[in-house]
Amino acid sequence: MPLLAPTPYATLADVYNSGLPQAAVGTVTTPQQQSILDSSNAKIDSYIGAKFTLPLVQWGPDLQNAAVVLTAYGIIAYRGFDPEDPGDVVFKERRDHVTKWLELIAEGKVTPVVVDSKPGGKGGAGGDPFTTQARTSFSTTQAQLDGQVTINSDAQAGQVFIGRPTLRGW
Repeated sequence: MPLLAPTPYATLADVYNSGLPQAAVGTVTTPQQQSILDSSNAKIDSYIGAKFTLPLVQWGPDLQNAAVVLTAYGIIAYRGFDPEDPGDVVFKERRDHVTKWLELIAEGKVTPVVVDSKPGGKGGAGGDPFTTQARTSFSTTQAQLDGQVTINSDAQAGQVFIGRPTLRGW
């Protein structure tokens, strides 16, 4: 039975550029490194899947960094982890922090910037926003933020709509 492909939060290039210098991988081959990266991505999916519909369509650098940290530790552990080496211990501490952060996501205490694969592409803090909020005054106005998010207010309806116009049906 084939394995499910995890969400590709990071690549080996990301790991080398921001987590583990390529010179530090020792004798761990590229296919072994890729296997460790795939396992790290799948581990993240196991936490993210508790709150979001997988696969994710978009994610922020926080999840990419999580994959980098988990993979860097996995490669160091595979290469040979030395608990007496302060450099190796840093990788374990970073892995422990990322794991705790992923647990907080699964518990709903932290919301990463994502767009999941639910119809409509809504997700966490980075999902397409559509919220309404009670409003008591002001005339009808419209403003655009960063060229993407439109804010409309309507004093008679008593609501403020925030989000992309297509989400509001306009």
